[in-house]
Amino acid sequence: MSVGIHFTETKNYFLKLLVQKQAALIDLIGSKSYKFDHTRISEAVSNQHEAYIAYVRQECELVGSLSEAGGTWPSTYAVQCEATMIERRYKRVSAAINCIKKLPVEEREFGQGKCLYQLAQLNMGEWKK
Repeated sequence: MSVGIHFTETKNYFLKLLVQKQAALIDLIGSKSYKFDHTRISEAVSNQHEAYIAYVRQECELVGSLSEAGGTWPSTYAVQCEATMIERRYKRVSAAINCIKKLPVEEREFGQGKCLYQLAQLNMGEWKK
């Protein structure tokens, strides 16, 4: 049980950080200093984030149930999976923010797509310039 509690605390910790990073990313994408409206990108990133969180719950429920363990172990495996996937998402969002901030200011508005592409994990290709 203590293992499950540990992973729940870890998941909640990274989820809190992820929510903050996601908000910062959306602000960065829709910067008021940009000349054009980037609402479509902002909405797509927001919607994908919500879908990712829902996906994590379902994916990890499958992972936990596939353990075929007894007692609380399926739930423990599920929450461990959630903690891992939420932490990975936090790192990806953080990396996207860092990538955008490294771009010269005059290139950010139309160069940020290269940085956001890494959020599309299931994409088989890579953004090409």
